[in-house]
Order: sequence, then C-alpha cells, then structure tokens
Amino acid sequence: MGASVGCEVVAHLVRNRLEADPSLVVGKVDCKNAFNEIHKEPILDVIRDELLVLLSFAELLLNMAPIHTVYHNNHETIVHEMDQGTPQSGSMSSALFNLGQTRSIREASRVHHHVTIMLIGDCSCLSV
Repeated sequence: MGASVGCEVVAHLVRNRLEADPSLVVGKVDCKNAFNEIHKEPILDVIRDELLVLLSFAELLLNMAPIHTVYHNNHETIVHEMDQGTPQSGSMSSALFNLGQTRSIREASRVHHHVTIMLIGDCSCLSV
C-alpha cells in the first residue's frame, strides 16, 4: 500500500467486511520466504499476457543474475549493482508474488464463485 499504517488499514478493511457479512470466513496463509520459493515463470506469464508493457521491467526485477548498470547524469557517474534481482521483502516482491498467484486464485474463484479471495502480502494488497 505504501502507507506507514498499511497493515492497520488492511486490518480495518477485513474487520469491516466481516462485520457487514457474518457469513464471511477469513483464512490466513503465511509462507516463510514465500517470494524466494515461488517459480518466476508464472509471474512472467501473467505479465506477458496482461501487462506486456511491464515485461522488460519485470524481467529486470526477477533477474537472478548480477546486473551492473552505469548512469551518466550531470557530469556524475552512478553505478548500480544488483546481485539477485528483487529480494525477499523488497518493495516489489509482494506485488510480484501476488501476480504469480493470480491464475490459481482466479481458477479457485471461478470454481467457487461465492467466495471472495484477497491476497495480502507484507501489507501490500492486490485483489484479483
């Protein structure tokens, strides 16, 4: 969410939904080291099919090989090195992880159309 109180906002959202509809059930799955455990191809498949304009950026973020980039700006040279792409708990890892789950979640939602599924990772929300 990018907010300093993002987790609190999510907690209030869930509480309000539960109070509004007592038939709702909340299930929580917490995976240790989740982003490092997911295969990167499902993430790239979703981006390739639905967000093609972001594919090069996603490939950069998911690159597991070292990246060495040199920028020249206003007579200044800036060197950026990334050893392993987006790290676990990085600012983009939750969003990329959730993208990798979208096809499975959409299929579960199709089969169980009466269920609303929300993915919440490290207080970053993506609803599919």
